[in-house]
Amino acid sequence: MHPVSNQLVIAYEQEEKKEAIAILTISTNTTELVEEEEEVHIHKVVCMLKINLQNNMVPYKIIYLIGIILVSISAYRRVLAEEPSSNSYGMLGTAFNDLNRNTLFDEGEPTVAGVIIKLDPSGGLFGRGGERVPNVVTPANGRFIFDDLMDATQYILKITNPPGYHIEQYAMTLACPANKPNCIRYATPADGVKAQLLIEPIALMIPLIPVDGAQSVDGTLTLTLYVNPPPPTQPPTQPPTQPPTQPPTQPPTQPPTQPPTQPPTQPPTQPPTQPPTQPPTQPPTQPPTQPPTPPPSTKRPRSTCTTCSAIDVHLFKDTNGNGVRDDGEYARVGVNFYLLDLNGKPVINARTNAPYKDATNLVGAGGFDNVPFGTYLLDIEYNAEDCFDPAPFTVSIPGANTRLTNDDDYVFSLRTTPVTFGLTPTGDQSLSGQVFSDENLDGQKGASEAGIKGAIVQLLSPYDSSILATRITAFDGAWSFSTLFANQSNVIQIILPSGYVSTGSPATNFIVGGSISSLTVGGVYNDRTNIDGGYNAPKAFATSCFVRGALKGSFKYEAAAVKFDSKASGHAYDSTGKSFISKLATHNQVGCVHGVAYDPEDQLIFLASYQKAHSDTGPLGPGGIYKVDKYGLVFPFIDLNSKDLFGADFTGTYAHSFDLRENQIAGSMVGKMSYGQMIVYEDYIYITNLRRNQVIRIPLRVSAKRENIIVVNIPDPENCKGDFRIFPVAINQGSLYTGGVCTGEHGSRLATYILRYDVTPAGGVWTTVMTFTMNYARGCRYIDNFGNCVGSLWTKWGPEDVSQPMLTSIIFDDAGHIVMGFKDRSGDTGASTVSAPDMLVACLASNGKYYLENNAMCGGMLGSSPKQLSMTGLYYGPGGGQFFDVKKKDLHDYTAAFAAIKAGPGLIAATGFDYDDEFQGSIKWFNTTTGRVVKGYSLYVTPGGVSSRSSFGKENGLGDIAAIYEKSLAQYHVGRIWSDANFNGLQDAVEPGFSGISVYLLRKGQDVPTAVTKSSADGSFVFRVEPSDDYVCAIPSESYSTIGAVKLSPVNVVNGPGSDLRDSDGILNPSNQVVYAEFSAVATGGVFFNNCHFGFKKI
Repeated sequence: MHPVSNQLVIAYEQEEKKEAIAILTISTNTTELVEEEEEVHIHKVVCMLKINLQNNMVPYKIIYLIGIILVSISAYRRVLAEEPSSNSYGMLGTAFNDLNRNTLFDEGEPTVAGVIIKLDPSGGLFGRGGERVPNVVTPANGRFIFDDLMDATQYILKITNPPGYHIEQYAMTLACPANKPNCIRYATPADGVKAQLLIEPIALMIPLIPVDGAQSVDGTLTLTLYVNPPPPTQPPTQPPTQPPTQPPTQPPTQPPTQPPTQPPTQPPTQPPTQPPTQPPTQPPTQPPTQPPTPPPSTKRPRSTCTTCSAIDVHLFKDTNGNGVRDDGEYARVGVNFYLLDLNGKPVINARTNAPYKDATNLVGAGGFDNVPFGTYLLDIEYNAEDCFDPAPFTVSIPGANTRLTNDDDYVFSLRTTPVTFGLTPTGDQSLSGQVFSDENLDGQKGASEAGIKGAIVQLLSPYDSSILATRITAFDGAWSFSTLFANQSNVIQIILPSGYVSTGSPATNFIVGGSISSLTVGGVYNDRTNIDGGYNAPKAFATSCFVRGALKGSFKYEAAAVKFDSKASGHAYDSTGKSFISKLATHNQVGCVHGVAYDPEDQLIFLASYQKAHSDTGPLGPGGIYKVDKYGLVFPFIDLNSKDLFGADFTGTYAHSFDLRENQIAGSMVGKMSYGQMIVYEDYIYITNLRRNQVIRIPLRVSAKRENIIVVNIPDPENCKGDFRIFPVAINQGSLYTGGVCTGEHGSRLATYILRYDVTPAGGVWTTVMTFTMNYARGCRYIDNFGNCVGSLWTKWGPEDVSQPMLTSIIFDDAGHIVMGFKDRSGDTGASTVSAPDMLVACLASNGKYYLENNAMCGGMLGSSPKQLSMTGLYYGPGGGQFFDVKKKDLHDYTAAFAAIKAGPGLIAATGFDYDDEFQGSIKWFNTTTGRVVKGYSLYVTPGGVSSRSSFGKENGLGDIAAIYEKSLAQYHVGRIWSDANFNGLQDAVEPGFSGISVYLLRKGQDVPTAVTKSSADGSFVFRVEPSDDYVCAIPSESYSTIGAVKLSPVNVVNGPGSDLRDSDGILNPSNQVVYAEFSAVATGGVFFNNCHFGFKKI
């Protein structure tokens, strides 16, 4: 420990609060040593000033003080216990009106009378002489002294400011005068005090400023003195008869030329704490020609322990949060801190048999000596309101910064491990919220949904993610903070109790202070997620059935949409399968509909208008969408062509004649007006507008209005200007997809495109996921009466009786491949009586790209029909084969799929025709691993295919298909890629995410991904996974290299509740430079945030 000399530091800070706290520390050479074998006890002097304001006070800025007085002396005293010496002390002070607001007592500034300073009975009341120390009221000159004080005694001072004033903000450093290096002197009779020694710096200098209406306020100052006497000077034994030649507060600069005739009895010829090296036999006849011999060095020899280290702690208020002590960031004095083991229990010092405990000294420093090597928790106990009380954090010794001790350190061990810790200032913004039990799994707080008890809500530092404050919810699930930082991002982290999972609310929330006032977070017990139900376990299906004729024609009561059980088999039109089916809506209720979607939240089935020749549009027109409730009642849902929304031609106008011109009028508009595919995802309908090549999002839980309906335009691909026609819509792994074909009408080449909507900081962008030309070999639609193959080669759109491709559905199977359903447009234009649909697979490869199936091979799987031969004996299909078996042997080479849907694990259900007989409208179930048909169910038959019947036989008689399932919560894992600027391996609020980075999801042990996605604007991404499976999320080097030169953040740097929600998980595979993280999916549903976080630091 080295002495600190000649400094007086007084610092004030201010805050608008009803209470102000000041710490005044006084030390006159605090290096008082107690020798106990190898141990050193450092005695500290700590004074606490606490001002309690009355509630009825006029509001104004309250100032609180942190003051440090460091006074060097040249003598040292060794003591064996903390007990008073025989000296008495006086402390000087003043109160003044700081006119120029510079916090200094300048010439001409008036003093302030009426400041009351008195002793409180809870501390010492008596001085060295045994008399009670009197109270003080500052006179007109503002000067005051507390007299006859004892050292090693705690005095509690009550200070009351006069009305009309309050203490000014004060931040300055004063030095002792050059000719008074000790700032302590013996009192003289001219001082008029009882004290033997005076502490001369204005320790209690009080700069006041007038404030109208300010009332008197009581404060408390706790003062403890441990003081060493000054070096030997020889005050006169009698009061002088003449004023001294030097001011009374200045002892003579030179010793007297003649000693007194008798040696003085006081003070001793040597300082009382320094016995003379030889006892004097006679007083000196001449004054010494040299100054007194300096005191022996107090530098302690370093400890020789080679398996120990000191922990040298320095505390300061980190105002700007950069972790570095900058100018103007003051030390924190008198703060206790403790050393704990990793279980949070005190560590015992083997030498003292007491816990390691210390408090910061005059410069915010303290520490522990001779701590055995190991990993510990450092617990800082900060109780003032200006900064957060930090959570215990780990300290490892030896650590990266462990070094040999030097003379500037405040410890004596051979080695030291410095810990410089910046306390985070508190903010002034409030945020409250509730953690609730989301019983209906919708992520919204319902009126009857109760709170969750025992959730941990943490406010984290925006700079280093350390825990600043913690709340634990009670039965109502409520929590609140009042110390968020204004106009900057704060981190609110929610840790649900054991057994609960999130229903979608983020675990880590980055919130700008003052931007919102409340935050609700939903969770549910994991066994309520119904993982065995939901989209992966449909109970039934709904599909649309096209009805021939006008809306009020002969077939107006025929079924336009039906529902059938997932266990259905046989024929719906006879006894083999009649019990499995029920009617949803009739032709006169909804007209011609293709799109079908199911909302499990409200148990509603939606049906969307479609344009087909010879089947009339419904009552709402081409912009109509209908809903069927769980009781079977049909209602209009919305008409986007209404004047209150987008106007009459938004999705097209009515186009039917039901005469000889029908094919020309109605057929020419097929695929160019009304709606395509429709899905329900969470709280919205997503549907394609074929009139304008748009994807539209319509809200379900609130009334749909023009301002809350989102319309996204799809641009034409580069080689398909004016010919691109979309139809399908899908959401996979949180990303929106659509697709379409180049129709060739204006000379473009027939091609299929699948597009993904990527959200970037600059806005949404449609990215081409895959494309292929449609010139692969095709089989026969049928064999005509002359034995000729009626071909099905894809041809440009037009009125002719030729196969014309429409991409009508895209489905992502369990392996991440895209199953594409193609409708033959000629079956809807009225030109053909036998259509030739198709079903192909876009296969996800190990590089994250999609490729068209080839000769029935897809992603290492062999499908149903490699080297398949058409009815004329020619190979057909992409590469001469086909993954899915879509043919009806010896009858048609194509019977599916008008549309398709995921029908459970490893299954696809598709609409088509002729499952087991001719002119049927049929559903077929396909195995997605083998491509083979599992079963079928026929909904109708058109005897002889004659047009006098209500159904359309083989002319695209069925539309889309939707699964009907119980509400459930699937399992999702949310990750994030972020810029780890401070390289601490934690997601700090001030660190942005990296957008547009491709991330792969793979099953453990496989090289081919099951999904690929891109990070969003904030760096986050989401994967849907199957329960009880092992996965890897990975970022290839070509993806993260787009960031620039980077290094990977350290992994799993913190432990404890919630640590996995914000730390980095990425590991580098040196063989291929892929960054990856592994995780295991649990057996339940829920949204998880504890895996797949990747931090990168730019270099």
